[in-house]
Amino acid sequence: MRSLDISGFTLDYLVLREGRPDLSVCDSLEKGVITLYNRIISRVSSDFDMLLEDTDIDTIILGKNSDYSDSVIRLVKQMTKQYVDDFLGALRERGIDLKTGCIVFISGGAKLLREYLENTDKIGNIQDCVHEL
Repeated sequence: MRSLDISGFTLDYLVLREGRPDLSVCDSLEKGVITLYNRIISRVSSDFDMLLEDTDIDTIILGKNSDYSDSVIRLVKQMTKQYVDDFLGALRERGIDLKTGCIVFISGGAKLLREYLENTDKIGNIQDCVHEL
């Protein structure tokens, strides 16, 4: 089983073997959702001369009603998908196989990205253990 904690600043992973943590396969990557927010804020500011806040981005990612144009919504969703693909690729490069075994995603970042994680072909069996602290 693999545990992935997507938080604001970091993406932490840990592999469990026979129910026990394998500390030789754990790390913390500076790929939390704040990096996604910063990229989106910068790009939307540059492309559309608009200032988005984190809550605006959350609203768009979660598919809730917003007053933003289709082009802004499309860009945010495209950048979110790319962010998910990038961090899943970074995990794969570190030898973390996400297609076999059980993958447990935890924390608010996982909740925010749930739709993207469930709809990628880069992950096998996903378990939802999302909670907010």
